[in-house]
Amino acid sequence: MPLLSRKNSEFTWAVEDFKEVAPVPAYFGGSGVEIVSIAQNEISHTYTFDAPSTSSLSSPSSANLKMRPRMSRTASSNGSSSRLPFLSRISSIASNESDDSSYSSSSDDSFSSTESVNGLPTRTLQHDHVCMRDALTYAREQLIKGSEMKKAGGNVLFCEGWQVTRLRKNNQYRLQVRYFGRPAKAVFTAPSSRSQFLPPSSPPFLDLLEDAWN
Repeated sequence: MPLLSRKNSEFTWAVEDFKEVAPVPAYFGGSGVEIVSIAQNEISHTYTFDAPSTSSLSSPSSANLKMRPRMSRTASSNGSSSRLPFLSRISSIASNESDDSSYSSSSDDSFSSTESVNGLPTRTLQHDHVCMRDALTYAREQLIKGSEMKKAGGNVLFCEGWQVTRLRKNNQYRLQVRYFGRPAKAVFTAPSSRSQFLPPSSPPFLDLLEDAWN
């Protein structure tokens, strides 16, 4: 029995750090811009990045994170994206590498998705708070460009937020990024409106990441 417990503990991911920003209104500057519709529910994407082991961090060329892709979607019925425990999501991803996708449905259109894509080009990220920033920016871009955004009829995020979790298993590290927001449709009512319309170009409150891995 002790041997079984020891074996199981060796495969347990422990949370070392967690940062979160609750959904905040996006900034819309300039005149001639009208928000004509706002989706009822949030959409979200979750991405998993694998970091190099501690034994390889001495080499600058190896100090990076690589995006791993597998994808699953879950739906909730409470009017917002479902927020499952991080360790449950990590375990599901780690044990399902060969699965491309799995779906469950509910009575509304809100859902969250988890991705880590084996066929995508490698994305390298610096092993510090800059890596978290880049991962968040990447997740935000994918959320805005994704099919869920189009399905909701949105072209901007009316409000947005994020979560970052750093996990460790022995000398292995994993970074999980969840980005979520409320789709909205913006209409530019004047010829110059598009150039005056200045939505955020990066996730909000990135300064929270400064001490994340110190």
